[in-house]
Amino acid sequence: MGVDSFIEQQTFKVSIETTVFRAKMVSLRLFVAIFAFVAVAVAIKCYNQTTSDNAQPKRNVKCNSGSKYCIKVKVEQELLFLNMYGCDTGSCHADGCNVLGTKDNRTTICCCSKDLCNSSSRFSLLSLYSFTVFPMIFMICFLF
Repeated sequence: MGVDSFIEQQTFKVSIETTVFRAKMVSLRLFVAIFAFVAVAVAIKCYNQTTSDNAQPKRNVKCNSGSKYCIKVKVEQELLFLNMYGCDTGSCHADGCNVLGTKDNRTTICCCSKDLCNSSSRFSLLSLYSFTVFPMIFMICFLF
């Protein structure tokens, strides 16, 4: 086996690896484009109602295309318990809850990004996984 033959084999091997890598990148770009389109094209549905105590909401609406999150605001003030449900108008930037105030005068604001997710008292991590972990798994499978 001569030097020229060895160089030819290595060049061919690098060429194949480059082609495979490019094919994987095209697949990844296609997946990201489809995922982004589906996420934007489908409007989220949220419960849209105000309830007292722990009554569950029944009315829901299809939010406008600019709203990516559902929101639930729970107000607890001495003897007043109020839950407000609706489409986010720009307050939410991620799934999760924030608690403001003290034990006797507390407001809890929860945001979530799945259809009708704002009715539960506990917000599931599944929506977080679906937008972060699952795409990462896809990328690992196709890139390595």
